[in-house]
Amino acid sequence: MHRLAQLIAKTNRNYVTKKADDSHTNLYLDSLGNRLMGRWFGDSQKEILLCFNLNNGCLEWINKQQQVLESMSIAGKSMDELLLFLKDFAKSKGLDASAYDKPMHYEIPDYKLSNVLQSSFDPDAFKGWTAVRALANEACNLLSGYLQQNDQPRIWPHHFDTGIYLQVSNHLGIGFGLAMKDEMVGDAYFYMAAYAKDLEIDYCSAEPLDDGYWITKGGWKGAVLPLASHAEEKNIKKLNEFLLQTTNWFLGRASMNHMT
Repeated sequence: MHRLAQLIAKTNRNYVTKKADDSHTNLYLDSLGNRLMGRWFGDSQKEILLCFNLNNGCLEWINKQQQVLESMSIAGKSMDELLLFLKDFAKSKGLDASAYDKPMHYEIPDYKLSNVLQSSFDPDAFKGWTAVRALANEACNLLSGYLQQNDQPRIWPHHFDTGIYLQVSNHLGIGFGLAMKDEMVGDAYFYMAAYAKDLEIDYCSAEPLDDGYWITKGGWKGAVLPLASHAEEKNIKKLNEFLLQTTNWFLGRASMNHMT
């Protein structure tokens, strides 16, 4: 999925209006349509986007009426064949197809995969991934509602985390999301961190979490909840408790420093 997502990220990079924070390259998991989606671009009357349909395993160009303009199954295709499909469609729309030949400005892990994708498509193979990402979307939206913010959870193509950033005040921002397994945690995990202006957050003063734990040393500081700790449906409430406990702690630090 991380590898396939690069095709959508590259399309975004090529044609979506550039943003300073690189958010024009990111993606969204559409749980309603079961698709991994890019961003709209083009003429306001004829906007299009590229998505990966998890129901049928096809890369699809769609319009604002949700009509599929062109599609290609990934089954048995090489990445080069998929890129050619994208280039041909771009040319048909008068776009610069050569932009696809430019490398992205970051590198993703080497997954030791051949250039040929699976010979057949099995939608069941994606169910676990989509379920976790849908949970991440839901958690991001719960946090956004709790803080009365309007940001949409997005998947960032570089580290492939589902994340949201909420500017709580002029001085405090909160970042929350789901990260892939890495050396820091050793499992996929939910994370929460604050980004404060004119405030040094003393993470060592944080009380232990009911679930998850604080990381207080190293380049990144914040709270993490490993995915395995709440994978069962009966333990999903742990995620909500994690959201409340960490968010309220950050808000408390802000209040103590008389922030508005």
